[in-house]
Amino acid sequence: METYIPVEQNHPVEPEPAYITGSQQGSRVNVRAGPGARFDASAYGLVGDAVQVIGQAFSTDCETWFRVRFPISGHVGWIHGNFIELHYARGWWD
Repeated sequence: METYIPVEQNHPVEPEPAYITGSQQGSRVNVRAGPGARFDASAYGLVGDAVQVIGQAFSTDCETWFRVRFPISGHVGWIHGNFIELHYARGWWD
């Protein structure tokens, strides 16, 4: 029996503290409605913002996306794995 990870399916995780990372402090990072670049950007976060990772998924391009919650606003959305730095990397897919 083969097992696989379905694309664009949220895999909830225990909330994990993280922050948005990038090359320039304060620059914008898109927060999307789903796990992939094909989804609309529902908002943006800034490099350096604290978030909670609450889920993880693969896009149709096999890229890792994290479902995040912003602690102050409560906004929930998806950020590409290249822009998330986990505080306690637990060996997830990244």
